[in-house]
Amino acid sequence: MAEHLSGRISLLQFLRQSVRLHVQHLTGSLAASAASPVYVVGNPSADLDSIVSAIVYAYFASGSNSTNGDESHESIRRPHIPLINLPDVRGGAELRRLRPEFVTALSLATESRKETASLVDSTLSEHLITVADFAAQIQDLKKKKRKQDIPTTFDATLVDWNALPLRSSTAGEGALTGLERVTFRIQGCIDHHVDEGFLPPQVLGRVEVGPGSCASLVVDELRKRGMWGGNPKVSDDDDGGSEELCGPAKLALSAILIDTNNLTAEGRVMQVDRASVSFLQDQIQSRSREDAAWDSKPLFQAVREAKASSLDLLTVEEILDRDYKEWSAAGEEKEEVKIGFCAVVRPLHWVVGRAGTPASLVEEMYSFARQRGLDVLVLMTAFNTDEKNGGGEFRRELFLWAVTEHAVAKCESFANRAEHDLGLRQWDGEAGIRSTLNAEGQGQLGWRRVWMQTDVTKSRKQVAPLVRSVWHVAT
Repeated sequence: MAEHLSGRISLLQFLRQSVRLHVQHLTGSLAASAASPVYVVGNPSADLDSIVSAIVYAYFASGSNSTNGDESHESIRRPHIPLINLPDVRGGAELRRLRPEFVTALSLATESRKETASLVDSTLSEHLITVADFAAQIQDLKKKKRKQDIPTTFDATLVDWNALPLRSSTAGEGALTGLERVTFRIQGCIDHHVDEGFLPPQVLGRVEVGPGSCASLVVDELRKRGMWGGNPKVSDDDDGGSEELCGPAKLALSAILIDTNNLTAEGRVMQVDRASVSFLQDQIQSRSREDAAWDSKPLFQAVREAKASSLDLLTVEEILDRDYKEWSAAGEEKEEVKIGFCAVVRPLHWVVGRAGTPASLVEEMYSFARQRGLDVLVLMTAFNTDEKNGGGEFRRELFLWAVTEHAVAKCESFANRAEHDLGLRQWDGEAGIRSTLNAEGQGQLGWRRVWMQTDVTKSRKQVAPLVRSVWHVAT
């Protein structure tokens, strides 16, 4: 990827090169003099922010040798490959169906470039690698060559999270779900969640709680390291290389605007978000003649609509799994407690409607929890009362389920505390739904509560640590 040092290749060219480089590295066909790549991996929810953060960071970090003080760090000068953290989804038709907002953002970011590929299902797999792809490629190689010839250790940078789910005994090393037999050595990290204490001191990282979007931190960090420069005006003799940087700028902007609701989300917009949006807009307008009067509103609206409408095509299990994160904690008897968080951008009554009845939703969620061995399942909704136009009042709901008996007391403790911390109030939806979702039992269907969350400034990023804090967090 040496060409990328001058910033003269498009985003799609970079992604195709990344896929080829990945295959070469996996098959041992890299030139002897070539540096091994660093994989850039977002969190397991694989939402727009995570995927975009991985791609944008990898694009600028690949081969970069201008880091403003960090040029001695080995990983910075190596090629970087974005890896989408979806263990059950291959690149192609399923990726488009399950993450249409990302495909929409990528298409809009690249559609006006001089070199544009049609992002149909067949070409998506030529530009993107998921964890499922990675695992399948390893299995294919095992059928064709000796097992010991396949690499089992890879270097990685984490974005939008700061701890691997499967930790090894060596600090900063572990595995991904779906690639359990592969070890990733963490070289760097950029994240806006609570520090999990996983990263060793030598890791080149930035963990800063508060910004609405990890992509904001990625943009800011790239600027500070000298990897993403100023705003040169396009000139008559420009060969297009400057213009090509509009692609990653638009892609990064899409993630920031979605996660901050176009910089209007109360309590979620920080100065780094505003500064990054301003920088990206300047990049787009100053680097391309055709984008001199570019407006970000159509981009935001198109990606938001793709994200909202995509849920209509999914099953209840896919809706719960679409933006899902999981943690483990140590219980009082040192048994492991597994806590799962689902986030949905539709109201709870809509989710009930997708299931058919409140009782059917309970059954679907119970099956979801049992399949993952969960002790606690949390469903958070976030939506506007005027869904069609994205207006009206912004609301949040919280549904907490102690699936196993030994989690009931801790969940009750959280509920008492969260009434104040989150402004939990009785759910104001249909009484029949509320009575079915709420339950006192400690048997098969456990203890359940549903609330309105009146403190709408607190998303899963703040609520998850509160839930987990009633246990001693292990991983």
